[in-house]
Amino acid sequence: MKNNSEVDFAIADEDMEFLKNVEQIEHYGEASVFPVYAKK
Repeated sequence: MKNNSEVDFAIADEDMEFLKNVEQIEHYGEASVFPVYAKK
């Protein structure tokens, strides 16, 4: 965990805009049963 907090990176403004506008995945197939994908 500590190593992850030490990572230094930047996301360009245009990359962030792209990520904000990515089409949302509506169904994760068999993985939909996992809470992280369940959208509850």
